[in-house]
Amino acid sequence: MGRTLGYRNLMAFVVGDSLFQHFEDLVAGHFRERGRAILAACKYYIEGHEVGSKVPEEDENKKESQDGEGSSSSSMALTQQNKPALRTNRNASFKPNLEVLFEELLMEFNVKGADTAKFRAQKLKNQQVAA
Repeated sequence: MGRTLGYRNLMAFVVGDSLFQHFEDLVAGHFRERGRAILAACKYYIEGHEVGSKVPEEDENKKESQDGEGSSSSSMALTQQNKPALRTNRNASFKPNLEVLFEELLMEFNVKGADTAKFRAQKLKNQQVAA
C-alpha cells in the first residue's frame, strides 16, 4: 500500500525545512557578497544619479580623483563632462526614503558579514563633522 499519510507529511516537512535552510544560506551569502555594491548603488542614487544607471566601479572613482590632482583646468573640464548628469525631477520623498533605507541596509549587511568598512568610516566621519 505504501507509506502512511503521517510519514509522507513528516518527510515533506523535513525535506521542506532542509531546502528552506539552504535557501536562507543562499540569500545570506548573496547579500554578504554583494552588500557593498548595493550600498554603493544607494549612495550613487542618493547623490542624484538616475536609478538603474551604471554605478562606477570603485577603481574608476579612484582613477578619476588621481587624474584630477595637479592637472590643468582643461583636463578637469573634460573629466566633469564625462560625469553623468544628475536627475532633478524626482519625487521629493525619494532621497530621504533612500537615506533611511541605506542606514537600515548598512546595519543589516554589517551584521551579516558584508564588507561595509568604507560606509561605516564615512558615517563616523560625517558624525564627527556634525558634532
